[in-house]
Amino acid sequence: MLSIVIPVYNNREWLSKCFDSILSQTYKDYEVLIVDDCSTDGGMGIIREYEKKFNDICKGCRVFINKSRRLNGGSRNVAIVEARGEYTMAIDCDDWLADDRVLEDIVSHLNGEDIMFLGYNVYRSETDNFNLVPVFKDMEEALKGCSCALWTRVVKTDILKQVLYKEGTLFEDQGHHYRLCLKCKTFVCLGRVTHIWNRQNVNSISNSHNYEWYRFNFCEEMYEIIQSLDFEHLHLRGYFLDVLRLYNEACNKLVREL
Repeated sequence: MLSIVIPVYNNREWLSKCFDSILSQTYKDYEVLIVDDCSTDGGMGIIREYEKKFNDICKGCRVFINKSRRLNGGSRNVAIVEARGEYTMAIDCDDWLADDRVLEDIVSHLNGEDIMFLGYNVYRSETDNFNLVPVFKDMEEALKGCSCALWTRVVKTDILKQVLYKEGTLFEDQGHHYRLCLKCKTFVCLGRVTHIWNRQNVNSISNSHNYEWYRFNFCEEMYEIIQSLDFEHLHLRGYFLDVLRLYNEACNKLVREL
């Protein structure tokens, strides 16, 4: 069974498109975990409507409502902790799956690997979009070159539960990506587009927020990663130091401008 994590915050106009793309899947052995992060746009009515639809055709839908804002990482953590599937994947609530065979293709290409990397379409309009489909030769190449969002991979749930997001920050994906890849030993690339990354949504967190101040949190996370490297991954220390220096300089620039 697959667990599908969907964090929601004030994206009422895109919810139906996202949910319908899951409901249309030919593969039905999945559960849906929706986490609302204190939305104020009245989208809960849509969520409750689709909760019933999901419960009619799949292994169940559970809706969680945060009592206070936990931002993207915290909302994903709520669902990850509760996930019951062997593998967990994610979809942001303003995005959608590319076609009705996405889940079936994912499951048919998994053979016990720790992680699967997915392709996606960067969608601005019908005439302005392009595909990014990763193919890596080894895990280190994936760590250094993969898009860092959780929805670009499918992960063994028991591994993902060991690598939760840092909470209280919007710049949460990259550090989590590094920590997750360090935990995974085996991988496979699906080699096809599975998600449509919707860049039309002007209210998207990645479109509407200034991430500069959250880079301080990322520098702290990078420092923790470097300090905790085991012998197997010690050769990556130089790479992580370069990443830390890059973002530390961005932080220093902010301080100098105060």
